[in-house]
Amino acid sequence: MVDNTINYALETTALGKKIQLKNNQSLSILHDITLQIPQGSSVAITGASGSGKTTLLGLLAGLDTASTGDVKLLGQSMVDLDEDQRAALRLGQVGFVFQSFHLMNNLSALENILLPLELEQSVSDPHKAALEALEQVGLSNRATHLPTQLSGGEQQRVALARAFVNKPKVLFADEPTGNLDQATSTDIEQLLFKLQKDNNSTLVLVTHDDALADQCQIHYRIVDGQLVTEA
Repeated sequence: MVDNTINYALETTALGKKIQLKNNQSLSILHDITLQIPQGSSVAITGASGSGKTTLLGLLAGLDTASTGDVKLLGQSMVDLDEDQRAALRLGQVGFVFQSFHLMNNLSALENILLPLELEQSVSDPHKAALEALEQVGLSNRATHLPTQLSGGEQQRVALARAFVNKPKVLFADEPTGNLDQATSTDIEQLLFKLQKDNNSTLVLVTHDDALADQCQIHYRIVDGQLVTEA
C-alpha cells in the first residue's frame, strides 16, 4: 500500500496576532492565517511595509507567540510551549538568515559558523563541518577574517554557511538580500536556493522583492492581515 501522507514542516490553524494599544484598545496585525508548508518546499511571503510579514515569520519560528490559533513546527504544536521549550525545539532543526547578517564582529568567519555547532553538540567534528560549510559558500580563504574585513556579500555567505551548517529541516530568511546590491543579491539568491535544495530544507522567505519571491514554489502575499496565494 502506497503511503501518500504529506509531511508538513509548518502548519497553522486560524493563527492571529493582536497588539495592545493604549486605552484598552488592540490592533489586529494578522488574523485567520491557515496554511500548510510541505517539508522541503520553498515559500515566500510578501506584502506592503507594515503588513505583518516579519510578525508572521516570528510566529512560524516560535520567536513570538500568537494571540489566537495554533502553529505546529515539525509536527509539534507550540501554543503551550514556553520560550525555552520553543528554543529547544528549534535547536539543530531550524536555521535563520537575516538582512543585517547578525554575525559576531569579534569572531572570525569560521568561529561564527562554529557557534550553532557548539550549542547543538551533536556533530563529531565541528571544526571540519564548519570548514566544509565555508567551502560550500566559496569562502575557504576567508576562514580567519573578521566580519569587518569582509564585504556585505561575503558576510551574508558566512551567515548562510552558519545557517546551513547543522543541515536544518527549516530555514527562515528575513529579507536576506535587502542590504546587498543587485549583482551580489543575485549570487546570494542562487546560493540560498542551492543550499536549500542540497539539504532538503524547508525555506520560508520574507521579502519585498517579488522577483525573488517568484523563485519560490509557493508565493503568499499578506493583504489586510490575511494570506492570499499569488498565481
